[in-house]
Amino acid sequence: MPTNETLEELLGRLRDDAPVFTTNEENLRRAAVLPVLARLDWNTESVHEVCERFRAGDVEVEYSLKFVNGNKPAVFIRAKKDESVLARTREFLSVMDYARQHRIEMLVCTTGRLWHFYLPCAPGTLEHNTFLKIDINAHGWDPDETARLFRKFLGKENIADGSAVTDAESLLTPKPREKIPEAWKELCGEPDQSLVELLAERVKRMCGKHPDREDVARFLDEASNHIIAKPTRPDLPPQRPPVRPPLARHVDDGGRRMAARVTFKELVHQGLIQHAERVHLWYNGRSFPDEEAEIVVHEGKLKYGGTLYSPSKLAETLLIRHRCISNGPVQGPLYWRINGGKLLHELNEIVRSKRGDRD
Repeated sequence: MPTNETLEELLGRLRDDAPVFTTNEENLRRAAVLPVLARLDWNTESVHEVCERFRAGDVEVEYSLKFVNGNKPAVFIRAKKDESVLARTREFLSVMDYARQHRIEMLVCTTGRLWHFYLPCAPGTLEHNTFLKIDINAHGWDPDETARLFRKFLGKENIADGSAVTDAESLLTPKPREKIPEAWKELCGEPDQSLVELLAERVKRMCGKHPDREDVARFLDEASNHIIAKPTRPDLPPQRPPVRPPLARHVDDGGRRMAARVTFKELVHQGLIQHAERVHLWYNGRSFPDEEAEIVVHEGKLKYGGTLYSPSKLAETLLIRHRCISNGPVQGPLYWRINGGKLLHELNEIVRSKRGDRD
């Protein structure tokens, strides 16, 4: 192998060298994986920078990439001869969980010919974590474009300055136009806290006990999805199904005023939270300190993995990931705790009391 061979030339040669992909795994890694890393400016001769057989929990990862002065790996690379390395095996899920818990920025799984790139700490399913797939044997494959992608997302300099992860997150973040339908559905279908409380109070009047709030929220969500439209006449254009209108700011229930939502701006104004304050997930007395999000006050959202989410949507996603619940929806303020120990829901109640909503 020529020592001055460029990344583009290497990739072209590997594409034409079918036997290299049928050899044993050690030879495959030496012929296809390490040369790619070397041309991305990783020092493959340094065991402190390209560490072989890194122990990630109960699974061994073929390579971990880190910086000499770093305390933890920046990238995990799993390299196997057959395509099972790309499947959702127990080993794959175990490595992904370890990477999430230890905040490993990127996971790459490769057969030498196929390269799949993941952001372990990004929220959502594995499909949502996968930001790039490269097949150097694909029809119409362009070595120049493939080399550009390798440098952009796995080049040492871009990993070091964080631009690789930032660019990867931008690929995972949908364009605003694509999220309009989902946002509209969330606005119309996510049960308002005051409506949950109102229905819970009515149930208590009937049977003497409060229902579980998640049961109430789930019922309201299902009910909003089963609104029946009026029958249409053949001579009239079809009518759209009615959408549940937003609740009024206060609902009168036998003299009791029900509160509207509390915004992050109100919490800041009352001195209960600060701009960019961190919150962590909380469920049924259990804290998840690794699942932190940042409050973005002016957006009314939580920032997690570089993406903005409503508190309810992010709580639902993470609680499902940790197998705390099987499905949503959930009321977000009940599951986010600030460093001071209070839930967002408790802070919201303080604001409601000051507004007079609880008089």
